[in-house]
Amino acid sequence: FDKAFREFHRVLRPGGRLLFSVTHPCFERPVPGIWIRDPPDTERIEEWRGLLLDRYYDRVALWLGPSGQPPIVGFHRTLEDYTSALGAAGFLIARMEEPRPSPKAIERMYREFADYLRVPNFLIVEALRPAN
Repeated sequence: FDKAFREFHRVLRPGGRLLFSVTHPCFERPVPGIWIRDPPDTERIEEWRGLLLDRYYDRVALWLGPSGQPPIVGFHRTLEDYTSALGAAGFLIARMEEPRPSPKAIERMYREFADYLRVPNFLIVEALRPAN
């Protein structure tokens, strides 16, 4: 992780930029969040009251993937881990975005995407290698 950012910095020319996306570190955590529902058995997204999160500071491997497919390993890190590693490698953070599903995606697949109007699924970071 730290070595990867240092290597990106090394190969980028001065003034170059690194643009990357990760699952949002605040919401992709070691213990999956649980939506608080009222009533508890509702499947209506409109009746979900909030997301209960825990274990954010645990830095562990996460095995992800659809059922029946080989899992992909990811590593949970905090937002601070990302920003500190970028700074230590010599990058300046220019921009961060937390994209939301498009209206077309919501219209097509409401149940799959509606909760991402409430909490972001991804974080996009633009980091610059200073020109000097």
